[in-house]
Amino acid sequence: MEPIRREVFLLEAIGCMVGPDMREVTPEEVGVLKLLKLAVEMDKFSQQLKAEGRDTYTLGELSDKVIMPVLKL
Repeated sequence: MEPIRREVFLLEAIGCMVGPDMREVTPEEVGVLKLLKLAVEMDKFSQQLKAEGRDTYTLGELSDKVIMPVLKL
């Protein structure tokens, strides 16, 4: 039950930092938004691996396909 409770608090914290009423974006909010983008891209990467019948990957693959593209935004 603890992981679910922590996930709820994490989602609430994200909601406190970013939302539809943002008038200007601070550097902190950019960090939160990039974190969310990383999570989305990691999910896409995971689904792609699954479609290829794979369950392992290299750190280089993760970096090249997920991390570096998001960090360059």
